[in-house]
This record gives sequence, C-alpha cells and structure tokens, in this order.
Amino acid sequence: MEATAPFLFIAFFITVGAFILGGVLVWNLKDLFDAWYNNAGYAKHVLHPEMFDENGQMYRDDLLRVSFMNDNEETDDED
Repeated sequence: MEATAPFLFIAFFITVGAFILGGVLVWNLKDLFDAWYNNAGYAKHVLHPEMFDENGQMYRDDLLRVSFMNDNEETDDED
C-alpha cells in the first residue's frame, strides 16, 4: 500500500492530537493523584495511631508479627 498525502496528513494530526489529549489528561489527573496521596498519608495516621510513636514515626522493631508455616515445612521440634 502506497502512502498518500491525505493519509499522512490525517495520521499526523491524529498522532499530535493523541499527544495533546494525553498531556491534558495527565496534567489534570496529577492533581487528583496528589490530593489522594496526601489524604492516604493522613488516613494512615488516623486509622492506626497505635502503630506510631509521639513523633509520628512507625514502630518497626516493637510490633508483634505473626507468620504461619506451611504444613509441608519441617520443624526442629521433632527432636
């Protein structure tokens, strides 16, 4: 198929239009993401305040963690 002038003309403007539309969408969605991200940071402190000290830092070593073992894993308790 031979590329003709009308095809190249239409393809060019569709490509440029897609880049412009994508730029406008990303520009507007960035504001929504920033608002969501700031709210998510606030919600983290509100939902689980017991996980943070008085300075707002998360307790990393003092938290209790439970891990489950698979039934297939062998334990050293059989000695």
